[in-house]
Amino acid sequence: MVSISMAEKILGINNNPARELIAALEQINVLEEITGFKRNRLFIFRRYMDIFRDHKVQMQDQGSDK
Repeated sequence: MVSISMAEKILGINNNPARELIAALEQINVLEEITGFKRNRLFIFRRYMDIFRDHKVQMQDQGSDK
């Protein structure tokens, strides 16, 4: 999960480039906004979340709670 301010700090860039980067990643479906807010938005890496979800379902199908 990442926010625009987190991207700023991690990458050492200003707000506008961070917003543009996240918007570009959202446009190509790498990131997905999950809050529905106009401010303080959070984005997830949908593909990675799907992998974790699929693994959990697979483990449950095998009778494991892990």
